[in-house]
Formats: sequence, structure tokens, C-alpha cells
Amino acid sequence: MAIGCGTMQGMRNALLCVILLFLGIIVGIGTIGREAPPGFPPVETIRELVRARQPHLFLDDLAETMGAPELDGHDLRALLRRFDEIGGEASAAELTTIEGIRGVMLRRYGHPGRAFDVLWRAFRGSEDRDEREALLEQLFQAARASRQEQEFLRVTSDTALLLEFGQTLNDFRALSATAAPPLPEKRRGKMLLAWVMLLILPWFIAEWRVYRWRQRFPGPAERQGPFFAFMRSSIGVVTSIVSAVLVLAFNLPTALGFEAAAGPALAHLLVVYLSTLRPLHRLDREVRGATWGFLAYARAVIGMAMVNAALLVVPIGAALILRAMTANLPLWPITWPLGVGLGFPALCGALLLLYPLLVPWILWMRRLPADQRPPGAAGLEVPLYRWDLSGSKIYNALAFGYLSPTQAIAISSPLLEEFPEPSLRAILEHEKAHLAQGHLFVYFLLMLAGAMVGGVYAVVWPLEVQRLLMMGPGFWQIGGFFLVLMGLLAVFRRLAWEHETAADAQAATAVGREAYLQALTELTCANYLPERVREGEEAQGIHPPLQERKRRLRAADGECFLPTHPPSTVTLVALWRSRLAVDWKSGQTEAEHLCALDYHLTSPEPAGRWRELAARHAAFGSECLVRRDGRGLEVLACAQKSCARQADPPLPADRICLLCSAGQREALGDPRLTWTGTPTGCRLLTS
Repeated sequence: MAIGCGTMQGMRNALLCVILLFLGIIVGIGTIGREAPPGFPPVETIRELVRARQPHLFLDDLAETMGAPELDGHDLRALLRRFDEIGGEASAAELTTIEGIRGVMLRRYGHPGRAFDVLWRAFRGSEDRDEREALLEQLFQAARASRQEQEFLRVTSDTALLLEFGQTLNDFRALSATAAPPLPEKRRGKMLLAWVMLLILPWFIAEWRVYRWRQRFPGPAERQGPFFAFMRSSIGVVTSIVSAVLVLAFNLPTALGFEAAAGPALAHLLVVYLSTLRPLHRLDREVRGATWGFLAYARAVIGMAMVNAALLVVPIGAALILRAMTANLPLWPITWPLGVGLGFPALCGALLLLYPLLVPWILWMRRLPADQRPPGAAGLEVPLYRWDLSGSKIYNALAFGYLSPTQAIAISSPLLEEFPEPSLRAILEHEKAHLAQGHLFVYFLLMLAGAMVGGVYAVVWPLEVQRLLMMGPGFWQIGGFFLVLMGLLAVFRRLAWEHETAADAQAATAVGREAYLQALTELTCANYLPERVREGEEAQGIHPPLQERKRRLRAADGECFLPTHPPSTVTLVALWRSRLAVDWKSGQTEAEHLCALDYHLTSPEPAGRWRELAARHAAFGSECLVRRDGRGLEVLACAQKSCARQADPPLPADRICLLCSAGQREALGDPRLTWTGTPTGCRLLTS
């Protein structure tokens, strides 16, 4: 356990170092970026470009002067500082042109509403005919982009302006006054039909997949692993999102009369996702025998998706907050990239810390008072919640909260009400270990380190961040985000497996190794989870398979042997009925000799014979441990003893153990051997 604690501390220290490194990079680049970039024109050159009185061409002319295809964020920040330097000595005409250039910048980089006001002031202040015409065009484009066509019509209704610009202004006003003609009824019907098809398609795909799965696995045998993998598939989510994206891509809400497209598209996404859950709910009731209704099932699935999606929801939430700030502070990411670079990870950290407070509300949990807690939760120092999953047959417990004030443990209602107290205590010890060892805080540091990558991006490419916040992400930005997300998920899974092993070890210390593993086995079987990785099963979850957890936990005490392809219970029962018949007809000696044939050992070394015997037991479906001290073998879970008790009618387990143990001693040929039976297996030890 000391090694495990040291490993956890090492992980925390490593992540803290990564965070501090990124913080230094953000502050360093943000500080260096305050100076004008090399090759940026001096004030005199900027003033000459201003005097050209062409605000609509100024940015392109400046880029051409610098020999660059486009101005970047550092160039724009230096330009705004040059304007401040010029402002104190500039003439009224120069100030008007600078105002127009600022309006063009605002329109080009995502602030058309603000640009409209700035451009209108510059237009009224300009006395140059060509400059006024250029500003009028920019004003029209800003009005179209910000949907202020009526305001454009109002401010340009002056007769003097109509006389000054003539046909040019009349064309702009005509375009502003033109409303989109209504769609023909036939076309509206086609678009409505397309929308209905997009609503139905994800449900149809889900129904077809369930039908194909039933055809592939018609009976209860071997359904456990494939069912788990099938229910965890993300195809339903993907098809729902694709369907909603197509609704937006074809502009169906606007074409059918909705003022905004976001609301109908979101409602479409919710409806189609719920429709994909219907066939999964029916399959869940069929395979696992659950009794909960569809609404309870959908509530649990969506709630768990929301909780597990923190890695996706938190950065998007932080970006939306930064977008609102940028909308009220035009060009803020450009003028002060350090604010966004530090603000993004700070907002992500704050949202992560607040997220656990929403978990009880999202998952419909109820806090248990001290007098209603189970006996195994006595002395628990964090809040305990009852997670209402009645009729679900989901036996689960989870710990949440990154820091002590928000930490808690939740237990599903089936687990709380149906599991025996010793097993429930063992599971609670596992969740308590996660909190005691700071595993959740390590996850917080990992996600904060990922947010720091976004902070570095903000200070290195401020113009791209400005566009992202105000105009939406581009293809490469989306790709980069998911690349970082996939990297975090890979590290998260690696850490999660180590954390599960450490929590298993602490729980085993508290309640006993085999008692804890027995509770873990009961939990796995009750939840219909796969015990080992086989074809069609998922190996990428945050929890290792049961067999792997057993191997890791027992490895400290010896070499673990687990079954891979054990014979069926029917085969074992038939085998032992034959042996018991030999025992009854030919005597115990013949029956013992028959058992000894199962354990014909060939290794000349004692250690090799122990391993050979353990492997033979594992081939018969048992779980064994060859002791590290070399004293013998422990059959921890004997499949033969278990099937004897489950047979109909039951077989005499004591007689089976007598014959089997005598056969093992005969095969080993060591007079020092002693055999001791246990409730689930036996021990063969040398004195």
C-alpha cells in the first residue's frame, strides 16, 4: 500500500508540474506578445495608410506592406496601440478614418452589431466622398450581418443622402427591404417530409440493430458480454447528432417558418435520441429482466450521460462564457490574449468544482440522514445519497466531488435494498478508498491540465480564438479539440485502472481479500457485466474486467491462476456422477485413483508441480493461488464444489472434496501435505 500511495502522490505532483509549466508558457507568451511583432510598420507608415482615406482596404494594405497574406492577432493588437499613439496628434479627418477602420475590424471579426454603430459615426463624420461611399457599403454589410436592416433603412432615409449616393443607396435600401419570398406549398411539403424522415431514421437504425442482435444471440447463453458492449455503443448518440446537424445544414427550421434554428434543432436532437432509447429499453427488460418504465430508464441514461460528459460539457461551457464576455468586450481576445489564456482554464476549473453539486439533482438522488444509513456506512465522513433506480436491477455505487466540501458517495436503491450487509460494506469501502486516496482530485488536475492547452492556444493564436468565440469553430479547431479530448480520455482510462486497483487493495485490507472479491463478483454478476474480455465485449472501460481485478489483487500473495475456457456445469456434474458411481460400486480407492488421473503431474520441481496443479484446477473452472512462500496452493473458488451444490438433485459436496483431495495428495506424492476445506474451495499446504 505504501507503494500505491507513493504512486498516487507522484501522479499528483506530475500533473501539478504540467499545469505550472503551461501556466508559465501562457504568462510568458502573453507578456512577450505585448510588444509589436518584428517588422511591424512604425507610426509614420500607419499614418500614411490612414491618410489614404480607404478604411475598407486599410487592413489588406497593411498586410501587403508587411509582406503577409493576412494580419494575425499580434499585428492587430499592435495596430490598435498605434491608433492610440496617433489619436493625440491626429486631425479630425484622420480620426474619422481610424473610426471607420475600427468599424471594419469589428465587422470582419464577429461584432457586426457594434460595427454598425461605429461605422455610422464614421460615416457621418467623414467629408470625403469616396470614403463615405466605402463606409456606406460597410454599413450595409454590418446591418445585414447583425439583422439591423430596418435600422439601416431608418438612418439612410434622409433625402440628402439619397441625392448624394443615388442608385447605389437605392440598391442597398432595396436589398434591406426585401423579404424572403414564401416557399411554395409543394416545396414546403417536401422539406417537411425530409424533416420527418430525419426524425424517424435514428429510431429505425436502433430498431434494426436490436433486431440483428437478437438474431445473433437468440438464447440466454453467452449474452452477457455482447449485451454489455451493445448497450454501451454510441451509435444511437452519433445518429441522433448527425440527424440534428442535417436539420441545421438544410436550414429546415427557417424554411418552415421558425425564426431561429437552434431551438428546433435542439428539440429534434432530444426527440430522436429518446426514440433510439425505446428499443434499447425493451431489450434491457428482455435480457436482464428489469421492470422499470421507459421514462425512468431514459432519465437514468441521460443523467449518467450528462455526468460522464463533464470532460465535454465543461470546456464548452467555459467557451460560451468567454463568448459572452467577448461580445461585450469587442476584440478582447486580441487586445488582451492573456485574459482569455488564463480565463479559459480558470473557468474550466471553477465549473469542474461546481459540477459535483449538480450530480444529486441530475441523477435524482436523495441524501440519507445518519439514522437511515446502512451499518456499513457507520463513521462515513461524507454525505451518503440514495440513488433512485427502482426496478432497474442496476447495483452500483459511486463517489463524486474533487475537493472535500463537495465529496459524497451515492448508492443505487437496488444495491442498498437487496445486497447483504457484508457485501454492501465491502463496496462502500472501495468508494471510500477513492476519496481517501485523492483519486478524484487527480482527475481534476488532469482535466485542468487539458484546459491549460486551450489557454496556450489562446495566447499563441488570439485572432483564431476571436473567430472561434464569435463566429464558431473551424474544422481544424474542432479536430484539435477532439484530439486533446481523446488524449485526455486515454490518460484518464490508464489512471482509472490504476486507481481501481489501489481502491480494491484498500477495501480488501478493510474487509478481507476474498470477502471483498466475493462482493465484487456478486456485484458484477448482478449487473450483468462481463467477467473477462472475450469476443464482442468491451475492454476500454474505466474499470478492468473482474478477472483482471482478481489477478491484480491476489498477485501480492502469490501467482494467480484464473479460468479461461472452463467446462460447462453440466459437464462437471456428469463427470462427478460417474466418479461417485465408481465410488459406490468399486470402492473409495478406485474413485481416488480416478481423481488422481486428473492431476497427473510431470514437473520434477515442487514449485512446478504446484503451478501445474493450479493450471489443471483453472481448466476445470476454479480460481487458484500458488502461494509466494512456496508452501502450497489455495483453491479460492472451486467450480466443482460450486456445481455440486447447484446440481438438481444436489451432489454430496463433502464426498467430492474427500475424493478430490485424496487424488491431489496421491498425484503430488508428498507426505507432508495437509488438506483443509473452505466454504468456497480448499487449501493444500506443506507443514
